Amino acid sequence: RYLGNAAVRARARALAPMVLRLGGTSEDMSQFAGGVQLPTLPGVPSGCNQSAAGLAALSSFANATGIKVIFGLNSLLRKGAEPTGAWASSNAAALMRADATRSRSGLPHMFAFELGNEPHLWQIAGYGRNISAAAHAADWKQLRTLVASEYGSISPSPRLVGPDVWVPCLVHGEPGGPVRPGSPPVCDVSYLRQFFAAQPDLDIITFHLVRYYAHCRSQCL
Repeated sequence: RYLGNAAVRARARALAPMVLRLGGTSEDMSQFAGGVQLPTLPGVPSGCNQSAAGLAALSSFANATGIKVIFGLNSLLRKGAEPTGAWASSNAAALMRADATRSRSGLPHMFAFELGNEPHLWQIAGYGRNISAAAHAADWKQLRTLVASEYGSISPSPRLVGPDVWVPCLVHGEPGGPVRPGSPPVCDVSYLRQFFAAQPDLDIITFHLVRYYAHCRSQCL
């Protein structure tokens, strides 16, 4: 309801131009309610599914405020509900179809799609342990094909942004960090190296800013 609130829209309009990301952890647990609900990986908790009406309200909000929207899709939906299966994209296809239909009626479509939130951490929860960086990179190639199919001649088509990881950097004084004061941080970029070695099809590279980023960016990135 707040997306249609005049006061909220006025405040948002004052912030434009800007990009609003709709995703985060919840995107890995959610599906589009307007499409066929797919079986989830064992252990994945239930999310807050996006309704067709909710997405229409988001499109109206973007149109009224000039804000661009990045929408997070669920990459934990795997074929056969198995971590080793390819990305199961039919639910995302239904969402894009509805979004493209609104675009043809004059409303703005999604500015971009991301696919999964912090995929390097899926293994911690266990349900995504066997989704490798290379397998996730292949998901993006599938997403590119899906966008081209669903949006057709709509131009510009939504961009693809990712992989939305953060780079763990340990500094002196932290467990596992350098033992000598003033020594450079220890940064783990192994996932990023594996991911980009598989040549994912992306338009914009995204990562999360974390504590000590200012110390580690020259060392890690």
